[in-house]
Amino acid sequence: MFRSILQETFCVAILTGFNPNVFYELAIAQAANRPTVILLEKGNVLPFDIQDLRCVYYDLKIRSYDERTYVDQLVRHVKTFDQMGWKVTGPLAGYPSSEGDVKLLETARKFGGPDEWMDLIHPAEREILLCGVSLSEWRKSKNFRDVVREKARNGCVVKLLVMDPDNSSLRSLINENAEEGTFEDIVSSLRTAITFFRKLAESEPGVELRLIRTGSPHFNLTLVDGAAVAIQYLYSDRASQSPLLRCKESSSLARKFRNEFESLWSSSGIVE
Repeated sequence: MFRSILQETFCVAILTGFNPNVFYELAIAQAANRPTVILLEKGNVLPFDIQDLRCVYYDLKIRSYDERTYVDQLVRHVKTFDQMGWKVTGPLAGYPSSEGDVKLLETARKFGGPDEWMDLIHPAEREILLCGVSLSEWRKSKNFRDVVREKARNGCVVKLLVMDPDNSSLRSLINENAEEGTFEDIVSSLRTAITFFRKLAESEPGVELRLIRTGSPHFNLTLVDGAAVAIQYLYSDRASQSPLLRCKESSSLARKFRNEFESLWSSSGIVE
C-alpha cells in the first residue's frame, strides 16, 4: 500500500463509508505531496479539516452513469494535475523536519568532487571537525592547507582525527578486495597523510591533530557550522561508493555524530 501511494502518478481516495484505513492512507498521500482526488457519495459531509481538498461528490443513479457525469469531473481533476506537472503542495509544506532536513545520498560520489567538499568548510567561522581513517581526500583538495590555516588564524576551531597506524582495529576495517591496493599500501598512505596533517598542525597552533589509538571510526565525518556530513564505512565497498548523510547541525542525528567525534577525540592520543 505504501509503495503504491508513493510510486503511482496520483491517488483516488474513496471515503464513502468513512473507513478509518482510507483516512490513514489519505493522510500518507497528503504528507507525501501526492496528487489526490476524493470520491464521496452525496449525502455525506467531509470532515472540516479536509473540506478544501479536491472531491467528487457522486451518486449511483443510472442517468449519472449513462452521462458519465462524475467520470468527466474526475477527468477534469486529472487534467489539472497534468497542467501542474503532477506536483502539488501538501499540508506539511513549509514545516521543518523533526530530524533537521536529513538528506541521504546512495553514494558519496554523488555529493560531488573536491570543490563541493571545500564548499563545506569555506563558510565555517566557528569550527571544522574532521574524522576518518586517513582523511586522504582532504589532503588532495586544492587549497585545503591554506583555507584551514586562515580559518584557524581567525579563531575557527580546527580538529583533525585519523586512525593510528598501530591501532589493532585498523586491519578489520580494511577489505583488500574492495580497496585499490593492499593493507600495507593503505597503511603507507595513512602515514603519508599523518605527516601532512602533522606539518599543518605544527605550522598553525589553531589546528589540532590526534590519532585514534582506541576504538575506530565507523564513518568519515565532517562537522562544520550548521551541518554534519557523514559517509558510512562499508566493509563491502570503497568509501566513495558508500552512503552519505547530510543533516543540519541542530538535528538529533548531528548531535549523535558530534558525541561520537568527541568520544573518539577524548580517547585519542595527541601527536607530538
